[in-house]
Amino acid sequence: MGRARLNLASEEPELEDALEDLQTAAKLDPQYGEAQLELANLHLAQNQPGAALSVLEDAARLLPGSPQVELTRARSLMAQENYKDALTAVNRALELDLTLLPAYLVRGEIHALLRQPEKALADLTIYTRYAGGNIDAQTLVLLGEAWFAAGDVDAALNTLDRALVENPRLISALMQRGRIHLDEGNLDEAEADYDAAVKLRRDSFEANAGLAQVWMAQGFYGDAYKRWEEIQKYMETDADQAVLWYYRAICLRELNFPDLAIRDWTRLLEDLPEENVPAELRLAAREMLEAIYTPTPTPTYAPTPVPAATPTPTRVPPDQSETEKWIEVDLSEQRLYAHESQTTVLNAVVSTGTWQYPTVTGRFRVSAKYRAPRTTGPGYDMDNVPWSTILYACYATHGTSWLNYFSQPMTHGPTNLTPTDATFHYP
Repeated sequence: MGRARLNLASEEPELEDALEDLQTAAKLDPQYGEAQLELANLHLAQNQPGAALSVLEDAARLLPGSPQVELTRARSLMAQENYKDALTAVNRALELDLTLLPAYLVRGEIHALLRQPEKALADLTIYTRYAGGNIDAQTLVLLGEAWFAAGDVDAALNTLDRALVENPRLISALMQRGRIHLDEGNLDEAEADYDAAVKLRRDSFEANAGLAQVWMAQGFYGDAYKRWEEIQKYMETDADQAVLWYYRAICLRELNFPDLAIRDWTRLLEDLPEENVPAELRLAAREMLEAIYTPTPTPTYAPTPVPAATPTPTRVPPDQSETEKWIEVDLSEQRLYAHESQTTVLNAVVSTGTWQYPTVTGRFRVSAKYRAPRTTGPGYDMDNVPWSTILYACYATHGTSWLNYFSQPMTHGPTNLTPTDATFHYP
């Protein structure tokens, strides 16, 4: 027993040797409860909570009323993500010994996992107050997370700074501080923290995902999309898959691939077990889909005839009759003007092609009109595209009911209008 304890207390313990010694001690004295307790703790250190709980049954029988047994039980149940029973066990440990300081640390962590930040903060504060100089960097990370969840950003950042002074290479501290900076809009600081975390552990999905989200907040959707594609191999859980699909879809939407964005958000809602996906991600994905499929209320875009206050003959193309109808699309202002001679009869906000799929420029005659054609192209195939006016090759103006945001380049080249404006413009 003594040799096993010395082994486990060393900087590089030999767990198999310690396991053999503890099992031998338990065989030599089947009534030796301390050996059973140490054996349970060793199983827990080897990430075998089930084995630990099994051994604890003997330990509890041999050591009735032991707060240490209940504390180890709480830690084992927490490792199995059975937080309710873990909380019951750690409360029982504190009922048996109110001064059992490690129990406050464990209970604080459980409260944090149960999203009870005030209770977590109370327990972790007690622990750090009385632990003296025995507070390690990882405990400071837990305390920083609790401060942030409780709404005190400054205390959270100060605590995480302390953790990184203790251990500058602590990835959990870098990622948590990066998350806080990202939430607070401190994008340069967030990028620095996540980048440092990725350099320390390149296969960390969480660190790479955080860096990609920072790039999205900076507007670098192309770079972020590439990172989401690259880190698929690092996913370990359904929750990781949900995060990837949700944020990759945002990149795809911003890069003007709405159909692919819809695909990812739909997968998140339909292809993953509901209990394995964070509720907030499911809600956000559903809201994203509703925003795309819900048409913008018609009155918002009702066209208002705008008579020209002063005739401007120079706006009419040189070879155009001054009595003819003509259309002007201003790519810089993202607006479409319909003119009848010198009178502007429609001034509409539009969305034109992105830099990857620029809208063709020049002067063209309308070559055809279709009320609701099918349109296809790279990454999309859509039926019933309303009020399409073909200007050149496959370039057209048409209505869109699947978007409710305009005034910025978002399309594969056509000029998109609201259905109301497209209807007015079509004749």
